[in-house]
Amino acid sequence: MGLIKKLFGPSREDIWSQIAAEYDGHFKKGGFLKTDKVRAFSGEWEIYLDHFARSTGKSSYPYTRIRAPFANQDNLYFKLYREGFFTGVAKYFGMQDIQLNNDEFDNQFVLKGNDEFKLSWIFDSTEVKRHLYDVDKILLEIKDGEGIFKSRRYEEGLDELYFERAGIIKDLDQLRAVFNLFGAVLEKMTELDSGYA
Repeated sequence: MGLIKKLFGPSREDIWSQIAAEYDGHFKKGGFLKTDKVRAFSGEWEIYLDHFARSTGKSSYPYTRIRAPFANQDNLYFKLYREGFFTGVAKYFGMQDIQLNNDEFDNQFVLKGNDEFKLSWIFDSTEVKRHLYDVDKILLEIKDGEGIFKSRRYEEGLDELYFERAGIIKDLDQLRAVFNLFGAVLEKMTELDSGYA
């Protein structure tokens, strides 16, 4: 093993190539001015992993992004993230949060969305919660696909299940947890007739 790997651990390319192989996909090296990408599959769902930089004026910071396109039949939207200090302040000033009446979930996560019944059904699932609790830091939401995945395969109403985290994720267990979470959430949406691959 080389000195660099001994000091810093496996590279992004090593870890992302492995996650691609585990999820029947492939890793594409970005090269000059392009980002590394993974296109993988969880069941019938395509999952894309890449990275981008967000500028804050004088500097920019890398982010890991994971997305899965799907046909959003019911215009279902949500945003889920971990409870934090500012969450309590926001709730005090009226931010609405969907409660599952499950203390473990309700004390750890904030869930906002446009259909309380469907979102409660999705996130109260044992399978979804099992993978969700394995993800350390999370911002998971449904976003308007904005044509990024536009193709003949998809019709109108294409949106994306979207995850992002500051930094480049090189923890294989964390990537597996997010990929498994994506598969579980998308399957629950299919059971509700809300989303299709």
